[in-house]
Amino acid sequence: MNIIKNRQMKKLFILFIFLLSGWMAQSQDYAITPEMPGIYTQYYINPVLLNPAYTGVSGKYRLFLNYRSHWSGHPGAPKAFSLDYNGPAYDKLGFGALLHNEVFGVSNRLRGQLSYAYRFATNDLKMSLGVSTDYIKYALSNRAITDGSTDPNDPIVINNLNGRSYFAASIGFYAQFRENLFFGFALPSVINTRLDDAATGQKTENKTNFVANVGTWIHVPGYKLVVEPSLYIKKFGDIPLTIDVNLLASFLDDRLFGGATASFGAGNRFGFLLGAGVNNFRFYYSYDVSFQDFQQYNNGSHELTIALNLFDNMISDKKSEMK
Repeated sequence: MNIIKNRQMKKLFILFIFLLSGWMAQSQDYAITPEMPGIYTQYYINPVLLNPAYTGVSGKYRLFLNYRSHWSGHPGAPKAFSLDYNGPAYDKLGFGALLHNEVFGVSNRLRGQLSYAYRFATNDLKMSLGVSTDYIKYALSNRAITDGSTDPNDPIVINNLNGRSYFAASIGFYAQFRENLFFGFALPSVINTRLDDAATGQKTENKTNFVANVGTWIHVPGYKLVVEPSLYIKKFGDIPLTIDVNLLASFLDDRLFGGATASFGAGNRFGFLLGAGVNNFRFYYSYDVSFQDFQQYNNGSHELTIALNLFDNMISDKKSEMK
């Protein structure tokens, strides 16, 4: 009798994990849904994470490695890893690729993304149009059945171990006015289709998602200081509207960085950032805490990014030779 109860509890737990993210979206700053690109604090360092139109905009070949520990210290807390490349391709084209993995309790989400952008300009305005395509895979880890309390032949367990696959596509726009103002708008997962819909008889519901941002650069030459305030407005599926106010400052020709983020709405959190530049490498660390009640059960969230500007030395040498 106890074995049957344990199995029933296990089945309910597995279903609960898949439904948990939707509930958390209403009260916390974390959710795993097909519409959600991924939870990052440092996205304003690499905005292509939210808007494909930023692909290759910097004119540099960049590689980003990111790790985030969300709700640190809480059992089964989410952890995310991502590896991203983006840079110019030919004269007006940009190309990017992203591999992202999130682990949330016994659930796992794997995302592979390709992004493309076309850049063009007028006298004072630089613009970019971008599109990205995603393959997303949800699944339960083997830990869901290794404790012995679940029947490995249970169809609910088997179906979730096999996972659910989605295809998604996003579009975006970016513009920069002279060297003073930048703004962008994106529709993440404007197309979102479950690949096994035909087999399951289920139909994927496309929801309205958008990201809008605006910011500026303030140069203080005498102090070798550049300050970049920005505002991001984000809406993903059923997750409440989120407004992020960011401030990033770079000192001594990008050798030192400092920043802060205040998030209102679904997140209600505050974080700070520190960074350093060594040759072609950039290192960023951020820590943020939530103002939600759940904060008392965890130690906040940590995020680390290592960025590498590829071929910078080679490009600089080429320019010197041309001169």
